[in-house]
Amino acid sequence: MSIPITAQSKQGRTQRQASVLVCMLVCVSIATALVTTTLQSALRARRELRLQRQLQQTELLLTAGLERAVAQLHSDAAYQGETWKLDPKTLPNLPPARVIIGVTAVDEMTGDGKAGDEETDLSIQPKAYQIHVVARLSDGGPRGTQCSDTLTLPISNAPP
Repeated sequence: MSIPITAQSKQGRTQRQASVLVCMLVCVSIATALVTTTLQSALRARRELRLQRQLQQTELLLTAGLERAVAQLHSDAAYQGETWKLDPKTLPNLPPARVIIGVTAVDEMTGDGKAGDEETDLSIQPKAYQIHVVARLSDGGPRGTQCSDTLTLPISNAPP
């Protein structure tokens, strides 16, 4: 004995199947949105972590540049600075780096490295050195990091 399938029962089954299909599509859409948001957040966090690491490395290079300038000035009063170019092999997993060191003698008269009068006495020794260092890590694009600092190093009157 078979139960006859009426048009009304076919229509009810089709509506139920359509409702289940719509619910499944909504669930898949929500799951896809959650996965996409999670992946974007993870990628953003990874980029931020890489940038923070690069900024810390740039700050360390800046400190090394300042220390090198101070050491060079203690050994050679005529030191005027230099430019370091660090190969990416020197700093693994980081872009190429450049450290620019500039040294200016500052005299007591103006404090800016220039004499106050037209005539300058060559026997007057500078009272301090102004050291300006710029450290930059760059991959050639806008994602590079740069730090700079200026230090005034007084010259002691005691002989070396």
